[in-house]
Amino acid sequence: MDSKIKEEYFRKVKVTSGQPDVVNDRVFIDSYAKYHNSYFDFCIAGATDFAILLGADLNPSKIQNQTGQFCGNILLRSTLGHMDNYVDTVIAGTSNMGNTRIDETDGLICPVVCMPVDAVDKKSIFGNYKIENAGSYHTIAFDRLVWPQKLAEKQELLHKAFSNHMMTPTGKEYSGKMLPDGTLELLPEYEYFSKRYVKVKAERYASLPSGVSVRAGDEYWVEVSPIVWEIRNYDKLPKLNGNAIGNSTIMELRTQSGIISGIPFFPTDVQTQNANEWQNSLIRAFLNGINIHEEIRKKNGLAQKKLPQNFDFTDNGFLDQIYNMPLAAKATATTTVQKQPKTVGYGVTIATDKQKVDDQIKFYVENGKSFMLHGPSGVGKSRRIKEIDPDCVMIQLRDGILPEEIIGKTAFEQDRSVWLPPTWYTTLCDVCAKDPNHNHVLFIDEITNVRPYEQSLVFHIVLERSIDGSVGKLRCSRSRQLSFRI
Repeated sequence: MDSKIKEEYFRKVKVTSGQPDVVNDRVFIDSYAKYHNSYFDFCIAGATDFAILLGADLNPSKIQNQTGQFCGNILLRSTLGHMDNYVDTVIAGTSNMGNTRIDETDGLICPVVCMPVDAVDKKSIFGNYKIENAGSYHTIAFDRLVWPQKLAEKQELLHKAFSNHMMTPTGKEYSGKMLPDGTLELLPEYEYFSKRYVKVKAERYASLPSGVSVRAGDEYWVEVSPIVWEIRNYDKLPKLNGNAIGNSTIMELRTQSGIISGIPFFPTDVQTQNANEWQNSLIRAFLNGINIHEEIRKKNGLAQKKLPQNFDFTDNGFLDQIYNMPLAAKATATTTVQKQPKTVGYGVTIATDKQKVDDQIKFYVENGKSFMLHGPSGVGKSRRIKEIDPDCVMIQLRDGILPEEIIGKTAFEQDRSVWLPPTWYTTLCDVCAKDPNHNHVLFIDEITNVRPYEQSLVFHIVLERSIDGSVGKLRCSRSRQLSFRI
């Protein structure tokens, strides 16, 4: 995230662990005092699927928050009077306080930020926003402040799409769990059919709120979605609340769920003096995107405390990772196709010079590779395909289309079953038979018009290059091309 945006929309606040020393942070976590004697809904936090996959420890009684998420131990800033090497927690699903070792990685982290209420007017910065009443509090979510959260549907499909190089790396990464070398793993983000995902390995066997069980060591795809923030001081914000009793212009926002886990307060296997102090912690460094040793040098940390390890997240902290580049900016960016080794991706050599859209389409058709066209109606997607392949065959998807129109049907003749291919497949075979020396395009149009079941049939055809195993294969003497228009 641009430093100017950080400074304008994420205000620094004075934060302490109970010591006289105070630091100025843009992102922090709540203190013991904030939760002590607070009502239950204020204390409770559910764990997202992503946090559970990273190892979050859930309440054994399966206590759930208002969104149906299982509750976990919420990590707090340490306070004066607690023993070294332990930090404060809210025990899963209750308002009771406890503590855990500083090097434990199964706590939930609920980041807190302070943002000017004017941010709701800056749609070009954080996208559209949505405010909802969640019972005892209100929430807000911005389109472009996102994080991996819920287990994606169709896991097998996503694994196949990834194996077939059909998922596009966005260049963005999210921090996962602590690695043995003392660094945080970075999980790359991929885009597939206008949705974004990360792949994460489960730390333990667990049951997700949806009822899905995950196994330790297996990899799962998690969908990236807008973060839901609790508006802590909604009753004091007249701009948002017509019945406000205060006149605040700053929103205090805490994530509704524990969206992060797998990160210790301070990673150590030995007794480290005052390692439970927030000012020098790994979590503070990550959330604020700072270098702890540099912060101490600038007297924004506890220089008198023993600190054998440095944590540096300069320009790669939480705020940098949650911000999505506006889609409009991505759409207008110039596409550069780079050269790929033969052992990677499609196994073809791609020119390194910039190419127009028509040239890119022609390239993929000539090399028999799948691609997707995405854009609003009327911009010429169909025309471009027909100009490159006048004999292209189209599947026109529509609301109410029957499955047999996509995959054909089975009939019985003389006591045996016979597969009757769909019309598009017969037409495609005829086109290829007449002109076997060129690739021909199967153009699947308006895939978002149909229900998930019919979409899954189309996705199978794309990934497997056949309708069903050896039936309805999409290959002639040369590879045929599958194309999408959404």
